[in-house]
Amino acid sequence: MVAGISDVDGYRGTPHRYSRRLLVDPCCYVVRSECSWRMLPKAFPPWQNVYRTFRRWSERGKFKQTHGRSRAQWREREGRDPMPSAAVLDDQTTRHSPHRGTSGYDAGQKVKGRKRHVLVAPLGMVLAVSVTAANVQGRDVVHSVMTNGMEKHAVISTTFSDTGYTERFAQTINQLHGI
Repeated sequence: MVAGISDVDGYRGTPHRYSRRLLVDPCCYVVRSECSWRMLPKAFPPWQNVYRTFRRWSERGKFKQTHGRSRAQWREREGRDPMPSAAVLDDQTTRHSPHRGTSGYDAGQKVKGRKRHVLVAPLGMVLAVSVTAANVQGRDVVHSVMTNGMEKHAVISTTFSDTGYTERFAQTINQLHGI
């Protein structure tokens, strides 16, 4: 995983102060623990170095490339084609801290928070995602999620979804994306 995320080989100039592994671990720590960059434990490199590297990698799409590569490798290990031909579409409402970001009330789930609209491969790897306030209905966001997923994975020919997505939705997706 770390080999694919590092900068270009043959880099000239000042040698890296910290190994790529020492910079990936704190990024994973921040995502997993949801702490701020400034609260990284002292066992990691200084937060400024980690954050600067994280921003550079994010801007260059390194995390998306790594996710795509690991998804393809996982599918090949399972004896499947690297590119998925089917996808599952669903949404999930989660509670969240009211301090930042948009939030709404999902009356069906009786939850105040945010909603994840996710397109996943049958093995569970994420293909496309969109996060909105909880009061946004799935049918209002699903077209952008499907468009995003189809741009990256044009071979998808079958989509499964729950009953929250109406027959009219299925007809529209069929017209727009040929699924």
